[in-house]
Amino acid sequence: FDLQGVPGMGNFKGVIVTETDLTNIAVVNGSIRNWGGGGVDLGSFVSHNGRVENVNASGNNGAGILVGRNSQLTNCTAYLNNATGIAALLGGSTITNCTASSNAVHGILTDNGCTISHCTAYSSTGIGIITGQGCVISNCTVGTCGAAGIGASTGCTITNCASTGNGQHGISVGNGSTVADCTVRSNVLDGIRCSVGCLIRGNTGTSNGNGGNGANIHATGNDNRIEGNN
Repeated sequence: FDLQGVPGMGNFKGVIVTETDLTNIAVVNGSIRNWGGGGVDLGSFVSHNGRVENVNASGNNGAGILVGRNSQLTNCTAYLNNATGIAALLGGSTITNCTASSNAVHGILTDNGCTISHCTAYSSTGIGIITGQGCVISNCTVGTCGAAGIGASTGCTITNCASTGNGQHGISVGNGSTVADCTVRSNVLDGIRCSVGCLIRGNTGTSNGNGGNGANIHATGNDNRIEGNN
């Protein structure tokens, strides 16, 4: 299916839920492009347990794809939207095999307790992947974003990711987080920046911090465990 907006149509979205607490809504198999508002919006009125799969959202004037609590996004792309590409609000969601590229704010944004795996976030104006607390990010690739590549809150786990050529830090995590087996390269500020009580293990960092007072690994607080990094 193809839902295509019309120039000058105003702030309308391709798919939108306008009642609160609806559940089990699925949007699958199609393209949603060039709308005056966002592409898919299942989150502004807080629907639950939604599913967005095999959807391409591009050229929309708002967020590309937005979902509510406990939702699942799979095999989706968000390209050249004038806000965040993919957003999961209010926690408990899973984002898998998705690509967010050249969006005007962030690439992929989630609330607390979410899982992001096998995704790509590239050339966003803001942060490539940004999460709330207690999230897991694995096997993701981030590059050339205007701000940080990956920005995670407290208690997060980031493994087997690559973050290169971003305008700020490659990977930045809050207190009590783990960053393991990641590659950070040619980021303007720190390659990996951690706060208090973090585990930073088995990562590879090269040529970070050349655009400012940065380092390959920068611990800003105490009680961190930093071992086995190259």
